[in-house]
Amino acid sequence: MMRNLDRWIAAAGGLVSLVTLLSLWFSGVWHLGARLGAVEAGIDGAERRLEAGIDGVEQRLEAGLDAVKQRLDGADVRLDDVNRRLDGVDARLLSIEGALGGRGRVSAAGGGTATNP
Repeated sequence: MMRNLDRWIAAAGGLVSLVTLLSLWFSGVWHLGARLGAVEAGIDGAERRLEAGIDGVEQRLEAGLDAVKQRLDGADVRLDDVNRRLDGVDARLLSIEGALGGRGRVSAAGGGTATNP
């Protein structure tokens, strides 16, 4: 009878150890699952922030490109104005040359005349 009792106690001790081990294992698996869920949520958050950052960079680049286009358009207008002024200067130079009647030419220094050799 004592032998059977010892066997029952040993079996009960083994069963308690097995239940404890299984409990710890399931607890570890649950804890690992919770940690993986937190990691996944962190990755999702990082992905959303990255996409928002990329969208912000795209918007700033588009705004910068629009500003550059506007400046180029303004430069084209100013260049057209300079070309019109140069056309006026050319016309005045031609009239001065015509007034000289071929006796001289306008000097490169501006305003004076030099005789033709």
